[in-house]
Amino acid sequence: MILVNYRIHIETTGLVIRTLGDDTDFNVYRSWFEDKDVKKNIEFGKENLPTIGDLQKYVTHMNESPVDLLCGIFTKENQHLGNIKFGPVDFKNESATVGVLIGAAIARGRGVFGEAFHAVSQHLFSEFNISHFKLGVAESNLAAIRAYQKAGFVIASEGKSADQSTYFSMEYRISH
Repeated sequence: MILVNYRIHIETTGLVIRTLGDDTDFNVYRSWFEDKDVKKNIEFGKENLPTIGDLQKYVTHMNESPVDLLCGIFTKENQHLGNIKFGPVDFKNESATVGVLIGAAIARGRGVFGEAFHAVSQHLFSEFNISHFKLGVAESNLAAIRAYQKAGFVIASEGKSADQSTYFSMEYRISH
C-alpha cells in the first residue's frame, strides 16, 4: 500500500478536495506565505518566502512520496482555499499525521478544516483502514485549536518546542 501518484477527488457539500498537480495556481499558493497570520503559525516558509519553484518541487515530492498525501481544498468555483496533508501515513499502525494550511483568509473560521479533514480521513479509512490521526499545534494558535476540537480532535499531550513554546499533540480516532 503506497501513495506514490495516488490521486483523489472528493466533493463535499461546499468543497472539492483533490490532489494537487500541474494545474495548481502556484501564484495563489505562494501568496499565502506573505500573510502575517499564516507566517506566525507555520514552519515551512516562515523564515524565507518560498519561490514558485520551491512549491512546485514540494508538490512533486509529496505526489511521489509513498507515505504522504497532499490535497488542495477548493470551493466549488475552483478557488484554492488551502491544503491538507496526511503523512507520513503509517499503514502498519493505521495512523497518519495531519498538517493543514488554510491560506485564503476568507476561509478561516468557517469550518473548512473540519469539512476537508472528515472527507479525506473517511476516504483513507475506507481505502486503507487508517483510523488514527494526529497533529501538533502551538498553544498560542487558539483559532486552530478550536477548529481541531470542533472537528473532533482531543488534546493527547503537551510539550515544549525547541524555542520553549508550548505545543499540544492532538488526536482523532475513527472507530472500527
